[in-house]
Amino acid sequence: MKLREARWVFCLWLTCLGFLPVVGLAEQPSTAELCQAAESTINAGKQLASPPTTDLDDNVLDRVHLERGWNGSSTQVSHVVVDGRPMATIVVDSGGTSHDTEVYVLSDDLKSLLSPPDRDARDPENDGGDDWGFGVSEDVVTVLGQPMMRSWRRGSDWPTHLSLINRDGDIVPACTITRQLLKVRKIASSTDDVVCHGVLAGQQAPVPMHPPSPGESLALGIVPPEYRNATRSHAPAESSSAILRYHNTEMASQVTYTLLSTGNADLVNSGKSSHVGLVSFSDGNSTAGDGTYSDTQVFPVFFDKTGVANLSAATNQKLAATLPHGMQDGKLVTLNNTTYLELSPEGMGLPTEVWKIDSSGAHQVCGFKLWRTVVIPIGK
Repeated sequence: MKLREARWVFCLWLTCLGFLPVVGLAEQPSTAELCQAAESTINAGKQLASPPTTDLDDNVLDRVHLERGWNGSSTQVSHVVVDGRPMATIVVDSGGTSHDTEVYVLSDDLKSLLSPPDRDARDPENDGGDDWGFGVSEDVVTVLGQPMMRSWRRGSDWPTHLSLINRDGDIVPACTITRQLLKVRKIASSTDDVVCHGVLAGQQAPVPMHPPSPGESLALGIVPPEYRNATRSHAPAESSSAILRYHNTEMASQVTYTLLSTGNADLVNSGKSSHVGLVSFSDGNSTAGDGTYSDTQVFPVFFDKTGVANLSAATNQKLAATLPHGMQDGKLVTLNNTTYLELSPEGMGLPTEVWKIDSSGAHQVCGFKLWRTVVIPIGK
């Protein structure tokens, strides 16, 4: 018997006795296990892992009859192994006016397309409606070592599906992702546990605020160059609010600044009250691209001696710059003789963040979790 054959027989004998692992025959995780693992990871506040990526030359796309959009970002490629077979996954940005990132599977040598021709038709986000034409977002993640495609509609706040990538290069829908509102908010982040637990217990008191009076108004001393057709609109006398409206020419959208309420508060916790207000900012209703562009923010402002809150004033700009976007509602509260700003991404919704403001700017103190993610096998 030749030496090479003898070594092979000896290794096979050790494998049968259990001294060596059986390579390539490990049992793959079930769909239910993958969905559950993804759910546990997300609800633990962690990100699903992503395989390393590198830029892919457009010549490779030409070879497999794919292309990226005229303003699409560079195609990303990852080399993965599925059920013992090496292959490559690519994320193609076919961005035009509306960006659209889609996942395809190539052979490991990048010479052939493995994804079947009906890959788009069976995409979990393609329900045959018009939404597919406005773009989807897809990328590649790994769950229990298994590469999967994560997908969601453009404009959605969270992914909606996970799909398996099999050893033939097909992409098969596997899990649906939904969110459920928690009965009780949970602390997701905290720099002061006493404050965060106090807020959850309802120990904070609202700062007395009232609708804007006729003598209180907004101003934008320095109008951004992309803002056009500025008009100022005062609400009926009974509400006495002030609104600034602009047209954002870059995003073909409508910009609105609204003075929500005013009052006196020790906003920066200096021991001295000031004339302040809360302002909501909204930039949306875009007619460009897929129409999903939207930006919102709620932030406090200081009034000058004449009753004008100039959004271009340095102190007001600093506050807006240090507070998060994506918020639609806010409220000033006090707890243990300190003023805080509660923020919510939904109008009249429970606050998800608590911020403290001082002379250096705004600092997040608490982050609250309102939702839990549910990931289940499709059809369950």
